[in-house]
Formats: sequence, C-alpha cells, structure tokens
Amino acid sequence: MNLLERNSQQETNSLGTCRGFTLIEVLVSSLITIIVMASVFTLLSRAQRSFEREPEIADLQQSARSVLDMVSRDILQAGSGLPPEFPVFSRINGAGDGAITDVLEVFGMFHQSGDLYLDPEPVAGFLGNDVQMNANTTNFQVGDMVIVYNDAPNNGLTPQPPQWVLANVTDIVEDSLNPIVQALVTLDYGIYDPQYSNYPFDGAPNPPTQVNFFAGDGRSPLMTRVSVVRYFTVTDDPATYTGPPPEILMRDIDFGGVPQEVGYLENFQITYMIGSIGQVEQENPPNPVVDLAGLALTAENMLSGVRVSLTARSITAGMEGSSEGAMGPDDDFVRKTFSTSVNPRNVSAALEARVLNALMQ
Repeated sequence: MNLLERNSQQETNSLGTCRGFTLIEVLVSSLITIIVMASVFTLLSRAQRSFEREPEIADLQQSARSVLDMVSRDILQAGSGLPPEFPVFSRINGAGDGAITDVLEVFGMFHQSGDLYLDPEPVAGFLGNDVQMNANTTNFQVGDMVIVYNDAPNNGLTPQPPQWVLANVTDIVEDSLNPIVQALVTLDYGIYDPQYSNYPFDGAPNPPTQVNFFAGDGRSPLMTRVSVVRYFTVTDDPATYTGPPPEILMRDIDFGGVPQEVGYLENFQITYMIGSIGQVEQENPPNPVVDLAGLALTAENMLSGVRVSLTARSITAGMEGSSEGAMGPDDDFVRKTFSTSVNPRNVSAALEARVLNALMQ
C-alpha cells in the first residue's frame, strides 16, 4: 500500500470514531437542564414573594403593637380622680354586644392639649338643675363632662349606698368679688344614658337632691370633671379591596370629637377579669354596685384586669403564608393575633386609699 492509500485509510478511520450526541442523550440533558432551571426559578419566585411579604407583615405587627400600646395606656388611666364604685368601663346601650368586634369605653381624666387635672370640688346643695358650689368661683367650664357623687364606700355599713350622676355643664354663674355668693353650675342630666347614674330617676333623669347624695356620715357631695375614651371599629371602603375589607379601629373622646384612626384590624375583643384570686372572666363591663348586689366592694370581687385581644390582617391577599378565612376563597390573607392584660391600677388605688383613710379615722 503506497503512502497515499495509507493516509486516506487513516482519515477514514478518524472520521468514523468522531461520533455526535444521540437523540436520547440530548433529551436527557435537556430534561436535566429544565429541572435545574425550574428549581432555580421556583427559589427565585419564593424569594421574591417573601421579599414582597416581609415589609407588609412588619407594618402589620408594628401597627398591632401600636394599637395595643395606646389602648393599654388608656386602660391604665381608667378611673383616675373617680371613686372606685363608678363604672369606669361601660358600653352605651350594649354597643358592640354580639358583633364581630367589641366596643371599649373608658372613663377617667385623659389629658388633652391644654387640659389640667381638676381636684373634686365640694357641693353645697342642689337647686333644680343648678349645683350650688361651696365657693364663689369654680374651675369648671361650660361643656365639661362631670360626675356628681357622694363618695360613700360600698362596704355594707354605710346607710346610703354610693350615688353618682353623669352630666354636662351648660352654664356657670359666679361672683368672684362677693365671697358670700356661691357659684351655680347648671347641669344637663339627660344627655347621657341613665346607666351612667346611680340615683333615683323616677322614670326620667330628674335633677338630684341633697338627700340622694347624703353620704350617711355627714360628708358633702363632690363634683369632678371626667372624660371618656371610646374605641370602636368601622369597615373600610370595600371598593378598594379584593375580598372582604379590614376594620379600622377608631378612638373618640367625650362622644363628640372627630374620631382618630388607630389602625387596621380584623377583630377587636375585650374581656373583663373580676377578682385577684380565682379570677372570673366576663365579656360585659362590670357595674361595681349592681354586680355586687349589696356586698362590700373588695379587691376580691372588683375589676382586676382587662384583656385586649386583636387580630391584624394583611392588606394584600394571596401572599406567602396566607390562610383562607371565614369569607371564602377571596378571604386569603396573612393574619396574626396579639393580646395583652392590663390592670386598671387607678381603680385599685382608689379602693386602697379609701380603706387606708377609714383606718386612719
């Protein structure tokens, strides 16, 4: 075989050994590539959803904690400057009972801009709708919400039970130049529901008399300014949401101001705890006089705590970690529940001060 034939044979053998990929190999490698890329895209998609979710969840948690902090501070001030028998937690005509969310009403001295805490002022007598003060001047102002009370302890020993009435100041007549003349404060007793009073109405909110407020031991009735903070929920605009809209928790002062938006919630629940030993929980706010039915008011049967529970809900539906709620497929949101228990210490302190004063007399 000559040189030319040998070279031709070598080239033929070389070309025969350089085979390409078979169809099966190409399909297998493509499948592996697709699986790897799908896994990568799945991880990236999950990371993207988590990245979109975390800021909203952080806002949700911050808003819920802010709501709990504000409500807790108001509960801590409940009963400030008031006798322990006064129902510092109430609901107007059962507002909130049976509804998805509750209503919280807290009485006390809630300081607003420019407000000063007022000590109770002695009452000399009652002249129709006018309350006759001991002095010729007074610190009350027209428009103030006040309670008149006898500060009688609910101890089962005082002949006259604790009495109080909630009213609004409509007029004031005083003479600062004449020390003999006593200031007259005109009150509107019919502006609030009778449940805020504990004196004989005779079917209508008639003006009280000196007899109603006689404490039984010679003490004069007192009058002090009071405020009430009310929390309630309203449904946000349904047109701006996919699925059921959230509730907006509102905060109002003295039943007449412009409510302040506190935060977005899905549920707002209040539970009242009675007694420091063997606590009993109830949904409705207690009335210390009515609920005790003539028993002495003590730390074992008075209001000892208020539990606030709220459920916050994401604004966006279908996020990572969402769960279907009671409203069906469109109710697909992230939900978190928060709760705290608060001791209305002013109520407890008022009872302790009363017991201490009795021991010192």
